Amino acid sequence: METSKRTIFFPYLTYLFSNLIFSLISFWMVFVLVIRLKDKFNIIIHVHDPTIGTFLFFLSSKLIPSVALVSHFHSEYTERLKIMLTKCWLDKFTVHLYSISERICILKSDAVVVVSNAICRYLVRLGCESKKIIKLPIFLDTSYLQKNVIRRKELRKKFGIGKSDFIIIYVGRLSREKNLETLISAFSSINGLLIENMCLLIAGGEQSPSYTSFDNAKVNKIVFLGHRNDVSDLLHLSDVFVLPSFTEGFPFGLLEAMACGKAIIASDIPAIREIVVNGKEALLFDPYSPEQLKEAILKLYYNPELRRELGENAEKKAKQYDIGAVFPKIVEVYQEVLRNKNKK
Repeated sequence: METSKRTIFFPYLTYLFSNLIFSLISFWMVFVLVIRLKDKFNIIIHVHDPTIGTFLFFLSSKLIPSVALVSHFHSEYTERLKIMLTKCWLDKFTVHLYSISERICILKSDAVVVVSNAICRYLVRLGCESKKIIKLPIFLDTSYLQKNVIRRKELRKKFGIGKSDFIIIYVGRLSREKNLETLISAFSSINGLLIENMCLLIAGGEQSPSYTSFDNAKVNKIVFLGHRNDVSDLLHLSDVFVLPSFTEGFPFGLLEAMACGKAIIASDIPAIREIVVNGKEALLFDPYSPEQLKEAILKLYYNPELRRELGENAEKKAKQYDIGAVFPKIVEVYQEVLRNKNKK
């Protein structure tokens, strides 16, 4: 089977400063737009990263106060970075800058959109006014998640997967907070004869150096796919989707797996418990316990009826996150923000 040896490092400090440049350019564009329109239209700036929001909102609130500012928090950014980064002074400095950016962003925002109750509680602890916070889930366009039987056969052949092999898949970043060590450890501990009928696919970029040590562990049964543009085909190829993260905001990969009707095993953490119910749409496990994850994998391996039941329930629940259901709510948020802005 194929494995990807490429290692990708994500320079978060560089990313932060690139956002500063992007924010300055964006502010200039908005500033010119406001001057030219001369208040003929309402303008909303909606950002999805607190570092961009910090720089952009700080300038906008001072120089063009008529513009409405909306920030969108998909994660507990600082807490996630504490897990992702090492403990050298540069990493600590990066975490500190992100922490400051979060606080400034929520202070300057007219409204703060969060994707889960867990993030809502996190922002309140940071000092965000609860009346500013609006909870909205991430939405999913399911139109690209269609089955392609021919493509499934091609992928099995390409990866050297047997016709009857039980396929487990993870889709997402290969960064520390995603906890791939526990997944690989659980899979590798499965009985040698039994594992011959299984395959673990790991799809995603930003590979951490720590994962390269696993490339030789049961290499013929663990496939690192790297960044992929065919997630739908990979999900439909697989029997079980696993999300072993230590922390999540509102995992998009989980929604994709649900919409594809996959049986799901996921971490028993607050953000995931808001989306799926243990035993109904997924099996939840302690992310610090490879043994619990192994038991969940074997439970689904031996019980195809349970896999079918979990997949059907997950697919039904995914419909409430469809773009057609969620997007109108975003428009309502904009309307409410503008109403409140005009009252001031």
